Amino acid sequence: MKSNLTVNIDMNESNQKDKDKAFSFFEEINPSAVFFDYDGTLIDSLPMLVNAHNHARMKLSLPPITQDHFLKYFGMPRDELYRDLYQDHAKDGQALFEDYYRNNHIKDLRVIDGAGEIFPHLGRYGIACGIVSNKKADFLRIEAEALGWAEHCGAVVGSGDALADKPAPDLFLTAVKQACPDVPIESCLYVGDTITDCQMALAAGCPFIAVQPLPDLQDEGASLPEKMLLFDTFQDFSEIFIQFLGQR
Repeated sequence: MKSNLTVNIDMNESNQKDKDKAFSFFEEINPSAVFFDYDGTLIDSLPMLVNAHNHARMKLSLPPITQDHFLKYFGMPRDELYRDLYQDHAKDGQALFEDYYRNNHIKDLRVIDGAGEIFPHLGRYGIACGIVSNKKADFLRIEAEALGWAEHCGAVVGSGDALADKPAPDLFLTAVKQACPDVPIESCLYVGDTITDCQMALAAGCPFIAVQPLPDLQDEGASLPEKMLLFDTFQDFSEIFIQFLGQR
């Protein structure tokens, strides 16, 4: 029997029933480690990514895309994304995108509410943590360093660090091996926002936390992990989880 729970918590109001559900879920998992997706989960990177792709598309005489159009590519394996967005110009599109992104990404970082605060708390309570993303690994580590998050993480793993990107479990398993090799997968949490994140957690056998989930994650036909919680925002998850750690 699946134990999926949907928890939508308004932190401005008392919602003890949902908080109790979340606490019960965390007690059952007894997490020793938490791993995070990056784009869309910790960072609002949508404007920057669309700007970078539109720069590349303009250079290739392709029409611009909108933010709404790009949402379907969030979390997609990079090779697949470039093939779909640039068709026969995939290699040139990737090179142009990466050149623009390399020169602009640090100044345009937008941290999602609650993301910056959670890392010191995890360390205080002895919870191993890391970041697992389909973002190109060198960009990911540069940004994690710039934000001061890398020092709290036992692993910052991105595209190119394993044989396959998400939704395959390879990046996640690599991160677990680096950050906490003695922790069972069932005692880890993976926090993300897309169906790709969900599918990776399912493949790895890891409990999944969905924050500000995209519509595809709530599709009735989607395959879901056995153990999963949905939160409206990352801030909601962060506050509830920190409360749980302080009381256990």
